[in-house]
Amino acid sequence: MWQAVLLGVLFAGVGLYLLWSRVSFAQPPRWSEARLAFKGNNPNGPKGDFGEILTAVILTQQGWRQLPSKLDDAGHGIDGVFIRPNWLTGLDILITETKVNSSSYKPAQLSHNKLIRALGDIYLIGNLDWNTANSIVGAMKRRSPRVRKEYWHHTLHNGRTVIQQANRRGALVGRTREYDRVCLMESLAFTLSALDRQRSYLEAKTG
Repeated sequence: MWQAVLLGVLFAGVGLYLLWSRVSFAQPPRWSEARLAFKGNNPNGPKGDFGEILTAVILTQQGWRQLPSKLDDAGHGIDGVFIRPNWLTGLDILITETKVNSSSYKPAQLSHNKLIRALGDIYLIGNLDWNTANSIVGAMKRRSPRVRKEYWHHTLHNGRTVIQQANRRGALVGRTREYDRVCLMESLAFTLSALDRQRSYLEAKTG
C-alpha cells in the first residue's frame, strides 16, 4: 500500500516540476518582422540590405567566399557573387539575386547578358581583378556547369527562405527549396542593431 502512495507522490512531484519548468522557462515570443524596425527615408533600402546580408551569412557558413559585386553605395550591380573550391572542377561559382517580403523578381536580373555586363563594369571600377572577372565571364559564356544562379526570397514575418535556380535567360526553373531561418534572422537583427548604435538603419526590439 505504501509503495503505491510513494509512487503517487513521486509522479505528482515530477508533474509539478515539469509544469513549473514550462512556466518558468517559457520561450520568448517567436521572431516576427514586427520586432525589426527599418529606419531612414526609404526603409526598403536597409530591408533589402538585410536580406542580402542574410543570404551571404548562410552561404559563407556553407563554405562559399563572397566577392565584391557592387558598383556604388546605392547598391547597384549584382546582389551576390560567391566562389567555392571544388576538387573536381577547380572552382564553383554562384551568383544570387535576393528579394525580401513582397519585392518582385524579374528574370532580367539574373540573365547572363545582364550579369556579364555588370561583371565588366565591376572590373572597370576596380572592385574585381581581371583574372577573377575574366574567369567568371568566360565560364558563363561557355555555359559551364561550374556557374549556378539562384534567386533567394526571404519572408521576414515568418522567417522563411525560398531558393530557386535560374536558367541562362534568368527564368526560374526546377524545384524550390524552402527553409526555416527564424533563429538566424533574429540573431542577425540583434547583431546589426547593436552595430548600428545611432539607429540610422534598423532597430531590433526585444519585446
